[in-house]
Amino acid sequence: MKNIVISVQNGLLSGAIEAALQQSGSFRCRQVPPNRAQELMPTCRAIRPEVLLMEVSRLPWATLEKRLESGEQVRRLLPDCRIALLCDEVADPDLAEQVMHARRFGRIDAFFYASVTANYLIAALEAL
Repeated sequence: MKNIVISVQNGLLSGAIEAALQQSGSFRCRQVPPNRAQELMPTCRAIRPEVLLMEVSRLPWATLEKRLESGEQVRRLLPDCRIALLCDEVADPDLAEQVMHARRFGRIDAFFYASVTANYLIAALEAL
C-alpha cells in the first residue's frame, strides 16, 4: 500500500480522488489544501509518501512555479517520492503545456489532466 499526499484546491475533486484511491485498496491518502502550503512539508515528513499529487492552477498558492518548488523540497527530504501534477487542460491549455514540459525536462515524474478517469489515475499512480 502506497502513502500519497493530495493537494487539490477543489474540495469535491480532492475528495473524489481520495475516495477512488482508497477504494482501490492500494493507497493511504492524506490531503493538504493548497492554500495551506506550510502544512505540506510537515505532512510529508510525518507520513513519508511514495507519491505527492498536486493540482496546478493560476491561483497564487498553486502556480506551476510554487508546485515545482514544493516538489523539489519534498525530493530533498524524500528522494524516492514521486511528484505528480494534475491540471485542467481544457480550461488552461497553456498551463497544461507548461506542465507537460516540466515532465519532459524531468522536474516531475508524471502529470495528469483533470479529464482522466478515476481508473486511469489509479493505475498510473500504482505504476509510479
